[in-house]
Amino acid sequence: MSLFQKFIYSKANTFLLIIISFLGYTSCRKDPGIKAEYGCPSAEFIIKGKITASDNGKEIPAIKAVVKNRDSVYSNATGYYELSMYDIPQNQTYFVDFIDVDSSINGNYKDGTLTVEFTNPVFTGGDGSWNQGKTEKTVNITLSPKQ
Repeated sequence: MSLFQKFIYSKANTFLLIIISFLGYTSCRKDPGIKAEYGCPSAEFIIKGKITASDNGKEIPAIKAVVKNRDSVYSNATGYYELSMYDIPQNQTYFVDFIDVDSSINGNYKDGTLTVEFTNPVFTGGDGSWNQGKTEKTVNITLSPKQ
C-alpha cells in the first residue's frame, strides 16, 4: 500500500468516526425532557404485629419471625416484630414462620406459620419513578406452649 493510499484511508476513517460519533450523540438527545431510567419498579412490603401466648395472653419476646427465603427478625420485649421486604409492586404472598429458638428462657412454644397476602396493595410515599413507596399489614399471632 502506497503512502498516498494510507493517507486517504486515514482521513476517510477520521471523517467516518466523526460522523458516526455525531449521529450517535444527537440520536440520544431528541427529547431532552425524557430522562433515561434503569432498573425495575420496587416497593417496600412491611409485615408487623405482636406475638402472644395462647395460655396467658402475654407477649412473647425473642421469637424468630422468618419470611421464607428472605429476612428474619426477633420479637422485642413486648412481643412486637416487624419484617420488611423489597419486591415488585404487585400482589405478593409471603410465608412467615415463627420459631422459638431460645429454648426455655421465655417458655417453650410451638412453631407457628402464617400466610400473608398483599392483594391490590396501596402504596404510599413513592417518588413517582421506580420507587412505588411502601405498604404494610399488621398480623398478630398466638403461639401455644409445648406440652
